[in-house]
Parts: sequence; C-alpha cells; structure tokens
Amino acid sequence: MDSCFTKQYGNSLSQKTENIAQLPDGNKVKLISIGGSGIDVGSTGEKIPSWSFGIFLPSSGGSDACLLCANSTQITLAYKSSGVWVSCKRIG
Repeated sequence: MDSCFTKQYGNSLSQKTENIAQLPDGNKVKLISIGGSGIDVGSTGEKIPSWSFGIFLPSSGGSDACLLCANSTQITLAYKSSGVWVSCKRIG
C-alpha cells in the first residue's frame, strides 16, 4: 500500500471483506462486496451494480465519505456529504 494511505487508514482497514446490502456507514474504512442485487445510491437515481467489490473511505467523523466500486463492466464512484449520499458517477 502507498505510505500515505497506510498512515491514514492502515490500522483501521479490515482484513476481511464485508458483504453489504445497503450503502455503508460509519467512520471506519471498509472493504466491501455487493451480491446479486445492486444498491440504490440515495436519491441520485443511480445504483452500485451487483457483483461489485470496493472500498468505503469515510471522513474521520463519518458524515462525508467516498465509495469506489468495480465489477467486470464498470467502475462506480459515490459521494456522501453531511450524512447524505449526493452523487454517483459511472465509468464504463
């Protein structure tokens, strides 16, 4: 891992992937996987696609966060601001 990433997240990054059925929350970094059903991203009208794997990167207080996920066909980036998932962009 990059030393900057390790300094900020190294001690909090779980060694285990967490299977999720809804958008993650909290103030800890998580490795995540999404099963056969995608997950709606707030009121954005977008969805994290099924069979994605990713990383949840929250602010220290947890009110802001970034979620980066990828599956075999696309990369999806979602952003949470002040506790609300406000943006979702797809590549692919």
